[in-house]
Amino acid sequence: KAALTESEMKQIYNEMININIMGDLDLEDSKECETEPPSYSAWDIQMNGKTKSFNYSTFCEYPNDVLELLKLEEFIHNIILDKNEYKELPEANGFYE
Repeated sequence: KAALTESEMKQIYNEMININIMGDLDLEDSKECETEPPSYSAWDIQMNGKTKSFNYSTFCEYPNDVLELLKLEEFIHNIILDKNEYKELPEANGFYE
């Protein structure tokens, strides 16, 4: 288990505030399209006493809100990549055909 530092949590929180993650997001299903391999993101956020859940798949044309969420995913992913706990994981087996 990789724990986030207070500083990392604050950075992520600030990024979430900047994209107004608790506001109304444009995640219209009609803009989604099929890709190989498929991509799926699911979020469950608790912030300031409120909870919000949403998900989305791959889009043919990404709405701006989804682009911002993808940037946030990458931001968080990069924080995790630097963790020793992540670096010590065994190599992955398997692949998509």
